[in-house]
Amino acid sequence: MSQPRPVTAEDLYGFSYVSDPQLSPDGARVAYVQAHIDRESNEYRTAVYVMPSDGSSQPTRYTYGPKKDNSPRWSGDGRSLLFLSDRDGKPQVYVMPSDGGEARKVTSVENGAGEPAWSLDGSQIAFTSTTGIKSDEEVKDISVYHYTEASFKHDGEGIKRGRRHLFVQGLDDSEATQLTHGEDDYSSPTWSPDGSRIAVVSNQAEDRPFAWVSDIYLVPVGGGQPVRLTTGEGPAGSPAFSPDGSRVAYIGHRNPPETGVATFDQVWTAPIEGGEHTLLTEGWDRSVNGGSSDVNSDSRFGGGDLGPAWSPDGSRVLFVSSHNGSSHVCSVSAGGGDVEVLTPDGRVVDGLSIIGNHVAYVAAEMLNPGDVYACSLDGSGETRLTHVNAEHLGGLALSRPEEVSIPSTEGTTVQGWVIRPSGYTEDERYPLVLEVHGGPHTLYGHAYFHEFQVLAARGYGVLFTNPRGSNGYGQEFAACIAKAWGERDYQDILAAADWAESQPWVEAGRVGIMGGSYGGYMTTWAVGHTERFRVAVAERSLTNWSSFYGTSDIGPMFSEWQVGGTPWDNAEGYARMSPITYVGNIRTPVLVIHSEEDHRCPVEQGEQLFVSLKRLGCETEFLRFPQESHDLSRTGKPARRLERLQRITGWLERHMPPKSGGGTS
Repeated sequence: MSQPRPVTAEDLYGFSYVSDPQLSPDGARVAYVQAHIDRESNEYRTAVYVMPSDGSSQPTRYTYGPKKDNSPRWSGDGRSLLFLSDRDGKPQVYVMPSDGGEARKVTSVENGAGEPAWSLDGSQIAFTSTTGIKSDEEVKDISVYHYTEASFKHDGEGIKRGRRHLFVQGLDDSEATQLTHGEDDYSSPTWSPDGSRIAVVSNQAEDRPFAWVSDIYLVPVGGGQPVRLTTGEGPAGSPAFSPDGSRVAYIGHRNPPETGVATFDQVWTAPIEGGEHTLLTEGWDRSVNGGSSDVNSDSRFGGGDLGPAWSPDGSRVLFVSSHNGSSHVCSVSAGGGDVEVLTPDGRVVDGLSIIGNHVAYVAAEMLNPGDVYACSLDGSGETRLTHVNAEHLGGLALSRPEEVSIPSTEGTTVQGWVIRPSGYTEDERYPLVLEVHGGPHTLYGHAYFHEFQVLAARGYGVLFTNPRGSNGYGQEFAACIAKAWGERDYQDILAAADWAESQPWVEAGRVGIMGGSYGGYMTTWAVGHTERFRVAVAERSLTNWSSFYGTSDIGPMFSEWQVGGTPWDNAEGYARMSPITYVGNIRTPVLVIHSEEDHRCPVEQGEQLFVSLKRLGCETEFLRFPQESHDLSRTGKPARRLERLQRITGWLERHMPPKSGGGTS
């Protein structure tokens, strides 16, 4: 057997990613999605796999679409399995026997189907689809886009056209029935146990572009207007009916003014006939994950339910929550109370399914992008079901992250991890890159990061930390940077740099800094306030709050909380918190990276930084990626992800080459 070799950027092509585990009604099997990269076509391919939930035999591939098959869902009797496939163009719902066989196309909606959900009796399928646009309409045929509200684009989707509505279709029906109408969007359909209603999520607030609000509505399947279930005070989502259909569990909060968009989501229940809502996780001072994991990674593809999910007897509600760099499957009484953590530390959970006494989930680790696991409802008897990357990982000389605790100001201790360079020896001195995560209300943790391993293999130490503003350490820790970006969080970044330079293996004066989104903000902020960093890479950065306000898909809502007020009534605050204000101080070489279809931190933010640095004579280059969104490093075209990694390592090696005379001095 050959010896493991150093990681390269190209090893991106060798990974597979599992997601969206779904237990069969008897709990005996689990379906899931497995994705890989087709290098020749420069695309991601996904297929549905099924295996016994006790791990007694190997997975079986169930679908063979030429592109993407995903979103597997079992019928109530377990005899059929539906999934989405784009094998004929737009994604549509297909159904096949659960024991395998020919798949039958069920839907044929013009703009494709999404978010399929099967009624408990297996007679109907609910899904969402975009209305109001023609599938074959091209931009050259459009005279003008006309908008009457300030929310007209979304990162990853682009300029908004049409509305997303709820449909239902019987298995033997030739056409779908549209249940919702009008100028609102609907998502996350979930059937009531008796099949009479479907819970959906919609933002119908009058000031929706300027407020972080969404509500759960109950839509009568037989026809009628949606009825709002939640309070309209904050974001509410991920609805789940109790087994008896009397209550809906959901994840959200009430937008308290003291914590705003930094407020941790919690688990609630609401009676479907109206009445007092119950907060189940009161006193749980940790973030509850809603639509996606808040632990950063560049090595996951696909989603999955993160709860809430009811136990079969309705006595408990399970959900996923992040804490100290890990995320866990957790459980709480349906009446509220103490939270029980069911899964071990050192993992990040990315999908969850519950049937009877069976729980299935996807979990990642720092040296593994993720596998499917199963356990009992109380967390006992855990079994790892898949080993999808065992062969690929077995050939790579990975560098294991080491946890560190870094003291900062005001008695704060910052959790972080350091990766030593490949081939590390005690008598050598190495350069180090300090990585800053995005958000800011996310976190680094126990998830595989290909970028970090590539840097370590090229001879760099890598330090990644969770400064104040990060999730997973309590509400006060996350919210304390509001209206003060660049203060406590920057102090924690400097503390991390101090810690790095105190390590005997780190070469003095050769620490670089890089990050994306908020991490790009903090990178630009740092080099505008200190010359201690040798080199910088600022990706998808927020650099100017004033222009961000009107160009980002979340600009008004996010800015008014994080900065305070608007650019015209708080010009001083917007300028004070903008890295572009301090660009004249920058002496560090900065590589600016941005995507042209980034609607979260629009490309004009990177353009401002690059042009200003060029005018000042600072060494800088600009990488502008076409057709990519804010998620270039995570879900962008594989070839562009590879190009990005190669350009970053080239920039670092030019300005901070590894092993350049550090020696033992």
